[in-house]
Amino acid sequence: MKKYIFILGRDFELSLLELVSFFNKKPIEYTKEIAIFELENIGSEIIKKLGGCLKIGEVIDLENIELKNKIRYGISSYNPELDIKKMLKKRFKEERIKSVLVKNVMPSRAKNLDLEIICYKDYIAKVIAVFNPSEYKFRDNNRPVNDFIKSISIRLAKILINLSRNRGTLLDPFCGVGVLLQEAVLMDYSVIGVDLDNKSIQACNRNLKWIKDNYKIKSNFRVIKGNAKRIDFVGKVDSIVTEPYLGPYLRGKLNVNQVNKIINDLCILYSDFMKSSRKILKSKMVIIIPKFRVGKKEMGFDFDKIIQENKFKICNIFEDIKLPVRYADENKKIVREIYVLE
Repeated sequence: MKKYIFILGRDFELSLLELVSFFNKKPIEYTKEIAIFELENIGSEIIKKLGGCLKIGEVIDLENIELKNKIRYGISSYNPELDIKKMLKKRFKEERIKSVLVKNVMPSRAKNLDLEIICYKDYIAKVIAVFNPSEYKFRDNNRPVNDFIKSISIRLAKILINLSRNRGTLLDPFCGVGVLLQEAVLMDYSVIGVDLDNKSIQACNRNLKWIKDNYKIKSNFRVIKGNAKRIDFVGKVDSIVTEPYLGPYLRGKLNVNQVNKIINDLCILYSDFMKSSRKILKSKMVIIIPKFRVGKKEMGFDFDKIIQENKFKICNIFEDIKLPVRYADENKKIVREIYVLE
């Protein structure tokens, strides 16, 4: 077993829950910035399956690091009392190594380093994997059809998939153009997408075929026109992972009457969907529920009541973090709450 330090993304609770679910293991310790796990040997490619992780470092003995004669290096320190820069410079001097320290190492610049060190408390870790934003940009810019207003981000899609801890068939009953399904097939899931809109069905199929052609995936996928309020026609699935319809596109300042109408419509939709999905779900559901900002208050419907009425329960992934987890941009009108149900 080895110890690994994970640098968490901006939504640290969500990033930490993703890791706990993905590895099915609790961290040794964590802060809002890092988490330390004891794991079997993991490769650098694992970061491609994670949405909430910026960097991964393997905890090592500093003396065991192999160095070149000339080195560009970076340091991410979470322990101001440990002068790792001084320790490294001492070794460089002793071994007559020419070195250049690169400051403020963002993920996009990390690939140009020969060595990057993370230090926290007494832990010193060598970075073995860094999130590569260009991979996300490539898919966002080159898939045949995009709808950035309705679609979730690739990052959030990966997190939701990992929260399901599923290794079977994954269903997205509000699939849209299929961003979540595309990320799932890249992670070797068999997927089913459902949507009520013909254009979305066509777009989702085109995007999944593009993924299959460009990434040589072997996973199966089906995209079906259908109503999520009667989703039991799909048959049994291992997990449901989805951002459902969150209401109409909102322009201008919101008022209470407008939001109440949206909430009432969504409550009926979600209630019917949850009742129907209970018949087909084998394991977990990961679902986003909206709340609407009206002035200084937030408005939403009683989703906890719908959970109870349909005999679901909220999962206890990690006792330190209570679900639902908020996923919110302070400037947006909608606050997303992420539930994991079983």
